[in-house]
Amino acid sequence: MKSLIFKKHISLKFISRMINWHINFYLFGRGTPVTAGVYITDICNYHCMMCDIRMKEDPVIYPREAQERDIDALSEMGVIYYSISGGEPTLVKDLPERLAYAVKKIPYVHLVTNGSTMTKDLARRLGETGIQEISISLDGMGEFHNQMRGVGNAFDKAWNAINLLRTHAPKVDMVVNSILTAYNLESLIQL
Repeated sequence: MKSLIFKKHISLKFISRMINWHINFYLFGRGTPVTAGVYITDICNYHCMMCDIRMKEDPVIYPREAQERDIDALSEMGVIYYSISGGEPTLVKDLPERLAYAVKKIPYVHLVTNGSTMTKDLARRLGETGIQEISISLDGMGEFHNQMRGVGNAFDKAWNAINLLRTHAPKVDMVVNSILTAYNLESLIQL
């Protein structure tokens, strides 16, 4: 949370919500959520060793109307940070429109993706939503990452997504998410 305060994404809405939260909590003893995260879908195109989200019998996508209603409620509560992950969020066809809606209501919006479906067009559309940050999942170099994600070209796809986002969504901050294990520390150092 501290890093958010010092980033270029600070806004009057962000500052106002933080001040209101502190006043309500410390003066009136009423706390509300400051951050929220949502799994937008449990559909995924990878077979990650550490994840069982994709193994559900009846995978679902968060209905857009329900998500927008929930974003409105979270905004009313003063949430300042909203993160969307999954499954694989980019498999949701109207993801850019959903992100744009969240950006209108919540000061800091973040997306987590494995990068597998990234194209020039998708990168551009994500950049146009106004989101502040995209995390690409990378657990190490080449073959190790591919093994962790259960897909032979997962590393190349993630690396390609990073390059596409840097080129076509340059205003969006990028973060690399990694699952830390005793087996990938050396690979993460190389990464």
